[in-house]
Amino acid sequence: MKSPGFALHGWQELRRQIAVLFCLIGVVACSGGDPEVPGSPVDFKATEQPSILLITLDTTRADHLEPYGAEDVETPSLSRLADDGIVFEHAVATSPVTAPAHASLLTGLYPPRHGVRNNSTHYLSEDVSTLAELLSEAGYRTAAFVSTVILERRYGLDQGFEVYDDDIRSSAAGNERRMTVERPAGTTADRALTWLDALDGDESFFLWVHFYDPHIPYSPPSPWAARYPERAYDGEIAYMDSQIGRLLQHPRTAANDVIVMAIGDHGESLGEHGEKTHGLLVYDSTIRVPWILRLPGGPTGVRIAAPISQVDLVPTIAELVTLNPDTDVDALDGRSLVPLLRGEKGTPERLLFAESEVPFFAYGWSRLRTVREGPTKFIDAPVEELYDLQQDPGELSNLAAERKADVKRLAAEIESWAIRDETFDSAVAVDSETAAMLHALGYSAGDPGRPEGMGR
Repeated sequence: MKSPGFALHGWQELRRQIAVLFCLIGVVACSGGDPEVPGSPVDFKATEQPSILLITLDTTRADHLEPYGAEDVETPSLSRLADDGIVFEHAVATSPVTAPAHASLLTGLYPPRHGVRNNSTHYLSEDVSTLAELLSEAGYRTAAFVSTVILERRYGLDQGFEVYDDDIRSSAAGNERRMTVERPAGTTADRALTWLDALDGDESFFLWVHFYDPHIPYSPPSPWAARYPERAYDGEIAYMDSQIGRLLQHPRTAANDVIVMAIGDHGESLGEHGEKTHGLLVYDSTIRVPWILRLPGGPTGVRIAAPISQVDLVPTIAELVTLNPDTDVDALDGRSLVPLLRGEKGTPERLLFAESEVPFFAYGWSRLRTVREGPTKFIDAPVEELYDLQQDPGELSNLAAERKADVKRLAAEIESWAIRDETFDSAVAVDSETAAMLHALGYSAGDPGRPEGMGR
């Protein structure tokens, strides 16, 4: 068993907690009104090994989805999922780039702990346990279908998956094949559905499907290109939603005993704060992500306003399924969301961290690190920034000069958190082909071995 591991409560205790969970769900903090409370407690004992579908939405802003208030983007599949489950209104990414964020989603660790700090310059060490490994050890069938070269198996996220489909280039022809950097959601969904078709009816599965379409270049297929002629980014989101609908209609995923999660890896600036896409800055335009959760049996229509992090996914799943009881969850950075769903009183407020190493590795600039504490967000940058997200969600009014004590305290917290664990020497050489692909995606490949002190 690799470390960090995962501590689990006994199933009987979990069953009792889940029963209490939805009796108390009415006290969960929500915005825009009270949550819709199910009529009776949920009995998770319907299956001791619920199957799990994880859908990751690359480069998807929460506020461009109907469940988060968008009125001019068609996302009926995600809307139905939200109606059938739980919407987390303030989920926070650990990084505004794909590989580090996905590494956090699959390990429950922040980037300094899992060692993946940047796209295509670091890989996930075999010494770090993944959710797929733990579920595989528990008897789950595991498969992943990813849609970009940034998540190719050489970066280590394939650990624990019996099938890891990263064949991005096979559908391209001729000279295009070598430089193909992504595949459309329809192709990825086709392959995932084929895998589901081949499963035996009683096999528990963990299926991760990654969609990349909202990433630049924005080029939705027909008919979405015609529906969104001046808003290609939204057209990509609407097309992706249609493929999510196909996944959710499969008999194995539509079943009531399947945990379904749709979660973003990061957002997109779309010109806010002077950033066209993502990667360089850590404002909420790229750090806030959608997260919708459907649990077997309910609840439905619940909205939770408490801030949470991507690192919470693994410990939450660890508490909802039966895994090895000898493993240790305390080593994780994340926290199970089950107590939050139960509406437990007295849960201490915690700090949620994020970073961007892209400025450093690509350009030799200063690293950017940020921490959120309730509505307060601090950005550790050459010019320090502090925002009250409740009063200023657009992060337009810097309060650092007015709240110096908060700045000093949160800067110290960031410093203690952001020291990299040198146990993992996970640098990957950036060859010319990889550098060209990164450039095509809007990134600039830097030197993964850049010494400390060269940032500015």
